Amino acid sequence: MTTKRKVQSPLKVAIMHAATASFAYPMIVSIFGQIAVMFIASSVLGERDGQHLSDLFWFVAFNGYIVLGWILGSYRSFAYIRKTCILTRPRDYPKPCIIAGIVVALISFGIECWWIVTSEVSQKATLVFVAIIAHAVAWCLYAAITHHKFTECRPEKMPKDA
Repeated sequence: MTTKRKVQSPLKVAIMHAATASFAYPMIVSIFGQIAVMFIASSVLGERDGQHLSDLFWFVAFNGYIVLGWILGSYRSFAYIRKTCILTRPRDYPKPCIIAGIVVALISFGIECWWIVTSEVSQKATLVFVAIIAHAVAWCLYAAITHHKFTECRPEKMPKDA
């Protein structure tokens, strides 16, 4: 089954790219990553519920998964965009995608800070610092990948039947 490619506006592509790269993939990678850490903690370390692992360990692992999710999501989203969209002016697409990524990163960072402030974890300042670093690294890598992938594209001609 082949997907019919269509010309899409930069805004629509930006929303699709940001939703995939900075929301869906980080969430999926985080869920599976935390399950993997629980499995390793129970089988290798002999922990039954991971209670002896520190809040900092869990938080660093979670934010590492977020960064990994942004990277994998950026590549996967771009592959999907190339498969389904006709990019007549590819240099018009990175800026709205990067701006949409900033919005999602700020929302994600805000939610993490809210969780840190309202939960009863120790080392709150350290956890906020980890969240700042992780979100900055994730967004910078997302922006670099997005910019590079769109600028290496050649403009495509509009199909005659469009």
